[in-house]
Amino acid sequence: MKKVRHLNLLPQDRRKDLRREVLISAANRFLRSVLLGLGIMTVAAVGAIIVTGTLSVTASGLADSELINQVKLYNDLGAEINEQNERLELVNSLDKDRVLWSEALTSLLGIVPPDTTIETIRGQTDQTKLLFEGVAPTRTSLVIFRERLLALPWVVEVEAPGSNLLSRDNPRYIFTLFVNKEELLKLSRNGKEDKP
Repeated sequence: MKKVRHLNLLPQDRRKDLRREVLISAANRFLRSVLLGLGIMTVAAVGAIIVTGTLSVTASGLADSELINQVKLYNDLGAEINEQNERLELVNSLDKDRVLWSEALTSLLGIVPPDTTIETIRGQTDQTKLLFEGVAPTRTSLVIFRERLLALPWVVEVEAPGSNLLSRDNPRYIFTLFVNKEELLKLSRNGKEDKP
């Protein structure tokens, strides 16, 4: 049986960023699960307390003070449920506006002309600009590449300096993509729905 070797061409800092994104996503899912479990357990506990309190009151004829204590306990548990729900909503909101660049980069890599390489990709933290550079086999490849970039639904504008076209063969290029964050978020949401 042959061993499969994987070649990771990403720079070390990007690998760390990807690992960090995976950890954040896993922590997010874990926190959601924990909070959901706490919510379910709280609801079950409230139900059990209510049933137990009702049975106790009915069976043993508890005094009004004990009934008041049970109502107070019920109100306290209701407040705890509300607090847990607020925390769960906070965790859900953290993931709502996060762009999954892997989905965008997959669509970007699908339109790269043959023999064109991308050497560097950089993005801005506000998620509105993506800069990448590399080498193309010809100037024609660069023109085709720019047209394909403009056809991507999440790309608003492509900025390319005139120096991209100075060399006839194997020109180095730099493209700056101005992106529509809402389209990127749609693409990210679609990618999340496709994954199990």
